[in-house]
Parts: sequence; structure tokens; C-alpha cells
Amino acid sequence: MKSYALTIALVGLSSLSLAAEKYAVKREAVDPPAELADGIRKLLPKECEAVSDGAGAFARFWFRAELPGKATAQQIKNGITFQEVTETCVLGAVKFERAFIDFRKQEIAAGVYTLRLAYQPDNGDHKDSAPHTEFALLVPADKDTTADEMEPKTLYKLSFSSTGGEHPGVLLLYPGDGKAKEVKIQDRGSHVWTLNVPRTVLSPDGKADFGFGLTIAGWSKLR
Repeated sequence: MKSYALTIALVGLSSLSLAAEKYAVKREAVDPPAELADGIRKLLPKECEAVSDGAGAFARFWFRAELPGKATAQQIKNGITFQEVTETCVLGAVKFERAFIDFRKQEIAAGVYTLRLAYQPDNGDHKDSAPHTEFALLVPADKDTTADEMEPKTLYKLSFSSTGGEHPGVLLLYPGDGKAKEVKIQDRGSHVWTLNVPRTVLSPDGKADFGFGLTIAGWSKLR
């Protein structure tokens, strides 16, 4: 009986290991999609991070090199967090090659979307729904017509169009390693994986290295 249980446990561990290894990322020399507004396209590099699974590439991400921030000199010295990055700023854009399931387990249709920083509303409706309170909200490219920041409520409403409902399309953000230099995929546990991205935050008091993890697979444990 013990031997049988051990065999089942080993098979389970092997399955988890395979699942953790099924995602891959590769840099490709591809211009930002033409569907994006000109002001947003100008912020993005002429190369993307192509994320694939066993069925091939399912998402291509273009990330802004420098994010706008509001960190003080002391915060820059100590290490900045998402709270020092300007809320609603453009983080980048994504092209989903096929339907995608976001962190709230909502279906997002294939297509091009902008990614904008949002903080989870502190209204009691989201208690224990996620381990962090920062998200990248998805906005269909044709709805996001300027690179400027906006009121959070305006962003939420624009993002409703990504789900066709009354909740934004959301990709949970994880704090990353500001010293990391390479893009990579990380298993966060509980069947959640992130694409870890090193970037720079530019504030009036100076620049700081900044890293973040963007959820590419998995969803809230409450879903």
C-alpha cells in the first residue's frame, strides 16, 4: 500500500514538474501592432517577448523600456515598489493569438490590447482574491487612443470592453527583482506562472531599476 501511494505521489510530482516547464519565452524582432494608437506604439520597442505553451506561441508582449514614476530620492535609494509607478500608465501591449483566460478566469478574445497599471480598489469586494493588489488592466487597442494617464475609473470602464462584462480584464502583477537583467518565466505556485520583466522607472528625482512579474497563466484561487 505504501509503495502504491509513493508511486502515485511521484507521478503527481512529475506531472507538476512538466506543467511548470511547458511555458517558454523567446524574443522576436516584431514591430508593435498597427492596431495600437501612434502615441502608444512610439513608447514600445521593435521587438516582443513571445510566450508559448505546448500548442505554440499564444501571446506576444511589447514592454515600455522606461515607466513613469513619482519616487523620491530616498525611495530610489531604498528600492521602489509599484506604488511609486504612475497609476494607469502604459506598461506595454499584448497580442493574444488565441482566446486567453485572465487572472479572474474571464475569457479574453484573441486580439491586441494595451496593458495599463491599476491598483485594486480598497472597497472590501476583493478580500483575499489575490496575493498582491497591483494589476495590468487590458484595454482593446481601438479603445485606448492616447498614451496619457487617465482617471482610474475611466481605465476600469475602458477595460470592461476586454471582457464584455462589468469587470476589467486583469493580469495580476508580482513584485520582481530590480537587479534582474533577463526576461524569464517563473512558477509562482498554485498553478500560476509569470513573465518576469526588468525595466526602469523614471521619476523627477532620478532613475531606478525595477522588475515585475506579469501573470501569463493561472487564476485567482477564488475562481
